[in-house]
Amino acid sequence: MLGVAGVWVVEVDREADGRVTGWVVTSDLDAAVCPACGTRAGRVHQRVLTGPRDRPQGRDAVDLVWLKHRWKCENPGCARVTFTEATEQVPARARVTGRLREHAAELVGQLGVPVSVAAGAAGLSWPTAHQAFTNHADPVLGAPLAPVRVLGIDETRRGRPRFSRDPDTDTWVVADRWHTGFVDISGAQGLLGQIEGRTSDDAAYWLHQAGPAWLGQVQTVVIDMCPVYAAAVRRMLPHATLAVDPFHIVQLATKMVGDVRRRAIREKYGRRGRSGDPEYGVKNLLVRNLEHLHPDQFAKIINTRWRPRRPADPAGLDRQGETTRPDPATRHHQRHHPQPRPDPPPPVRVLHLVRRLRPHPRAPYPGPDHRPLARPDHRRPPHRGL
Repeated sequence: MLGVAGVWVVEVDREADGRVTGWVVTSDLDAAVCPACGTRAGRVHQRVLTGPRDRPQGRDAVDLVWLKHRWKCENPGCARVTFTEATEQVPARARVTGRLREHAAELVGQLGVPVSVAAGAAGLSWPTAHQAFTNHADPVLGAPLAPVRVLGIDETRRGRPRFSRDPDTDTWVVADRWHTGFVDISGAQGLLGQIEGRTSDDAAYWLHQAGPAWLGQVQTVVIDMCPVYAAAVRRMLPHATLAVDPFHIVQLATKMVGDVRRRAIREKYGRRGRSGDPEYGVKNLLVRNLEHLHPDQFAKIINTRWRPRRPADPAGLDRQGETTRPDPATRHHQRHHPQPRPDPPPPVRVLHLVRRLRPHPRAPYPGPDHRPLARPDHRRPPHRGL
């Protein structure tokens, strides 16, 4: 039932609160061997009860009760007079089974669960769960890296600043809040390493630690248009092809579209865009994929008037000295009786990435007669802040 190696289940009781109590005895014959001298004991000194904590069985929480013996070592020359039975899953003086520690470590390492959440799910304290994860991660981190064909380098930011005392100067220093991560993009290794700092020397130091044999198998390095990482790649991986993540290209292009739109509105109206402006109403359509645009939405972008107004004298006078500012009655008439707009200019292709156009699964658009304004290489929703 329990599956704990080295013990047998002799009785199972269900308590009034629904918990399950499992009574077990030792089944491993080597548990009666003295750990100091290796002599097999034949005399029981005392019978004891222990309750090591074990992982749940399905939805039932199990309370393990182990009836074990304290043996007396019969070797006169052994300094160990008595000893208790121990197994691989429950060593001497252990209060937690080994598989419960492994369960907490897998929650943190495999599923990415915070240590506090894994400790609460396993019924352990935070230090115990963290130590279990450390014991689980040390062999993995100590293993040599497998060959990587496409290497990704990116920065990540920690939380609050960490202060530590410098042992040489005996002063408080703050740790770098930025870390550099190295990821296996083409394989299944995931995060290869993470170092403190985001300078060119920091990235080059980690690459140098990997060794020339491992570096020689890297064919492509993907970064986020950071000249610092580009310098480190050119220094340590001169043979590798330097590529830029498409997400950052599309992000930069989307930001540029927003900047141009705001500049055009500023030149046309002399102010920020408002909800009633036609240019403001198409801001989300400008950053949407072409295959996600309905023909009516595409026509709305094309028919939007982007030409700026004729610049007037700051004092409000033209060259003949007459005022160029219409009176309120004229502005009211122009607002409620707009003039027909001229034909729009042909659309301009702002961005084109080398990638096949992906049709939308629920719409037959775009047709062959539709020309794109932008063709972003991602399916993210439009940024509300642009």
